[in-house]
Amino acid sequence: MLSKQFFIITNEQLSVFGWRRGRFTPGPAFGGDRAGTEAFGAWLAGHRELPTYIVADVIEEDFQRHLLPHVRGTAGRALRGRRLGQLYRDTPFRHAAVQGRARDGRRDDQVLLSALTNPAPIAHWLGLIEAHAVPLAALYSAAFLSASLVRQLGLARPHLLLVTQQAGGLRESYFQGNELKFSRLTALSGGTAAPSMLVAEVGKTRQFLTSTHQLEREQQIEVTIIADDAAIGALEPLCDDGPQVRWRFVGLAAAAHSLGMEHTPPLADQLLLAALARHAPASHFPLGPLGRCHRIWQARGALRLGTGALLAAGAVWTAANLWAAGVADERHAALRKETQEIMARHRQASKALPPSVNEPAKMKAAVQLEQMLASHGPHPGPLLEILGAALDQLPQLKLSLLEWQVARSPAAEADAPPSARSLGIGGRPPETLRVHAALALDHGNYREAFNSMNRLVSLLSARPGLRVRIVAAPLEVGPGARLSGTAGAAVPEGKAGFILSLGWTP
Repeated sequence: MLSKQFFIITNEQLSVFGWRRGRFTPGPAFGGDRAGTEAFGAWLAGHRELPTYIVADVIEEDFQRHLLPHVRGTAGRALRGRRLGQLYRDTPFRHAAVQGRARDGRRDDQVLLSALTNPAPIAHWLGLIEAHAVPLAALYSAAFLSASLVRQLGLARPHLLLVTQQAGGLRESYFQGNELKFSRLTALSGGTAAPSMLVAEVGKTRQFLTSTHQLEREQQIEVTIIADDAAIGALEPLCDDGPQVRWRFVGLAAAAHSLGMEHTPPLADQLLLAALARHAPASHFPLGPLGRCHRIWQARGALRLGTGALLAAGAVWTAANLWAAGVADERHAALRKETQEIMARHRQASKALPPSVNEPAKMKAAVQLEQMLASHGPHPGPLLEILGAALDQLPQLKLSLLEWQVARSPAAEADAPPSARSLGIGGRPPETLRVHAALALDHGNYREAFNSMNRLVSLLSARPGLRVRIVAAPLEVGPGARLSGTAGAAVPEGKAGFILSLGWTP
């Protein structure tokens, strides 16, 4: 848990408290005179690296409740800021808290406007803090921080008056549920509130709440007093419950235990600091230029955190690379050893083999050449697929013979070895497929044979790049042909045949 320091500013002095590892450490207190100011400046010179939170617990604090139009976002904040400026022109320490909406009418926002009407004591200490570049994180009102005690201690009631004795005096804060509506601080001349004086102050506060119509005359209010056991013992005989007031007492020790404090504080303002240390809300009063040092401190912390993260990532990356390099070296050594063993077995096996006719390199080249010819050399498969697709549409035709041939170069000699192109190297050579087909005819119907042949030629010619030539027709019909036969007689098998030549360059 990060270390912090807290300052409580009252009308008389500034008190210092440290927070480290979840524990409070009371520090020095400095008066508002010249000696106290100089002592505080000297003390700040050695304590200006910790984020600082200030709680203002002063008498001059005003509260007013207003209904403002329901406006959200930046426009709403600007509206509330203008109303604060109209009410409290002479102080920069102004705060507006939206506390729900009205139930009727246009349902305006219920806003509690407050300000520290005497800014001089606060500005005096803030000037010293700014001069020493202390990272000021927030400036709070002790009255508004009392709401955290109500929530964390489970004290909320429809009408509650919380009474605590703090460094600045006796504070009485009026709540409706968890929402603060009014607070007043009474200075104590002897440093401790007498029981009779405390009861009298509670009566005055109830009368004020009634006169300002914040509390009905017949409405009962619950007064909760947080004090030590001795003070509670003196107060109990004077505090009898009635139709208008109901009393309840909470010991400082029990409250401190509920907030996780190890020791019982002498005053209730340290309870506020305990709640604040664990969950710090946004600053009640705007800091303006006073928050610049804290923003620089935050940026410096972010840079340190980022640097640490980069260093940690670099260390992890380096360790991972070293481990991977070690694994790779081990794997490389194992593979090298395995390779040496395989080579040794290969040499030993080679010595036991009889002498070979050809060298292994030549045998390997021959196998590679055979594989290349098998994948690139010409073969009749594509032409047969084209012919088969066409014959599927002419089932009456029957094949009698297929002659497939690869074209040779015209300049090649008859006994010369085949050229590289004829083997499919550097381009596939032209191919020729000679198709011998026949059709059984009844009653000498040669027209059907011619139609079947022409249909087959048409189907094959539709294939791009395929050249079809009729070598022999089913019947010679040229001018030199001789016709003979008997009308109506059956034609012997094979007389109605034809021959096609298919030329194709893949």
